[in-house]
Amino acid sequence: MKSQRFFVLTAALAATLLAGCDDKTADGAVPVPENIRPETLAQVVASIELVPLQTTDQLLGGSVNVTPDSGDGWIVYDTQNGIIHHYDAAGKFLGRIGLPGRGPQEFERANHVQVRDGLLYVFSLGSSELVVYREDGSFVRREETGAPGSNGALAVDEGHLVYSGYAYEGDNLVRFVAADGTQTEFIPKKNPKMLSLFGAPVFSDAGDQVFVIPEWGDTVYRYAGGQVEPALRFDLGRAALDDAFWQQEDPASALMARMESSIAAFVSYYWENEQLRAVGVMFSSTDHSGQRNGLCYGVERRGKWSWFELLHDNALVVEVQCIEGDALVCLVDPALLDTLDPALRAKISNPQALDGVTEDSNYLLAKLHIK
Repeated sequence: MKSQRFFVLTAALAATLLAGCDDKTADGAVPVPENIRPETLAQVVASIELVPLQTTDQLLGGSVNVTPDSGDGWIVYDTQNGIIHHYDAAGKFLGRIGLPGRGPQEFERANHVQVRDGLLYVFSLGSSELVVYREDGSFVRREETGAPGSNGALAVDEGHLVYSGYAYEGDNLVRFVAADGTQTEFIPKKNPKMLSLFGAPVFSDAGDQVFVIPEWGDTVYRYAGGQVEPALRFDLGRAALDDAFWQQEDPASALMARMESSIAAFVSYYWENEQLRAVGVMFSSTDHSGQRNGLCYGVERRGKWSWFELLHDNALVVEVQCIEGDALVCLVDPALLDTLDPALRAKISNPQALDGVTEDSNYLLAKLHIK
């Protein structure tokens, strides 16, 4: 499960829970609390499992993303440098997949990698194609999505799901392109005149579940059987983007309207499986009076939502990447291990994984198992 990522926070392990509140509003939305309590992430994490990723001569850097492969391994890709690496469950390097470029078997950028039926579908921002590889790195084909230029595209059983967003003209954000070329559009734009290329994540996919996370919004949509329907709304309270933002016709004016608000927020990420639901909400504040600037996360397990945010100058980096079972999956920067919160370090179930790790080592994958 994974999405395109625009914001890269070199952030995190000193995390704080946000104030609790009712798990649903009267209309069924999940309220996102605004105030922060002085508690740490260690209070919602039962244990942390570390997986050192084997160090090779091509270290990952830039904007690094993680998604599970079709078995128990991991696909780790760097959207900035166009590197896609494959690791097994223990972190052993299995090989590189594809190369960046404009050749017939290459991709321009790996903005999103989808794993489906043992194949990797690599999407490049603005492309009308998916470049398909096997997990051993061999090239399979180039697959036309039927929608030139887009902010995201996925292969689905019935065809392709394409997100055009506010970067392209039209009245709707998403289109389903069936195998016969028939197109159906979903999710009306709040302002069709606003044109902006925003690199937010737009899809979250895992197995047969696909979710759409529109730009600057508060609602997560579910795709199934050629249809896109609302799945879950998050009540952002006074932080929700207001009419002053949506009435603008260009991104610069919209940004100024957002900056003039004392606090603004929108949903950036969403993941769901049988054990967890998790959401990432991007906040910004102009009054600096204790409000959040950056991502906060909500995790729902056993019917209860817990909220926390990742703070700067600590060892978790590049945000929460995806979920697996009862765990949030993150990356750990070995150069920042000394900044790891002692309460969280005590939660590491396999400290021997740190043996031999130096500041020049590759990232470590961290599974944060939720209580």
